[in-house]
Amino acid sequence: MLDRFDVNRDGQIDTDEWQLLRKSAQLRAQAEFRERARQPDIHVITKPENENQPFLLSIYPQDQLTKRFRLHAYLLLAGFFVAGSIATWLLQFRSH
Repeated sequence: MLDRFDVNRDGQIDTDEWQLLRKSAQLRAQAEFRERARQPDIHVITKPENENQPFLLSIYPQDQLTKRFRLHAYLLLAGFFVAGSIATWLLQFRSH
């Protein structure tokens, strides 16, 4: 880097040479960004690292999915108890 940007060959990078280095790095980064932007996107779906967690592919954020699944679980649990209560009540009449 010193050989490339030490214009006056004094063995140090002064302020003007540093600005030249920064501008060169910026131009190189922009060129690389443009080049990568022209390349097609690659989407990869892989197995999760933690096998104990479910693999869900969704258009909804994780917190929204969690709320939805929790609500469904509570509703199903309530339905289970209601159905059990009705079944118990019906069995009482059948046994009489």
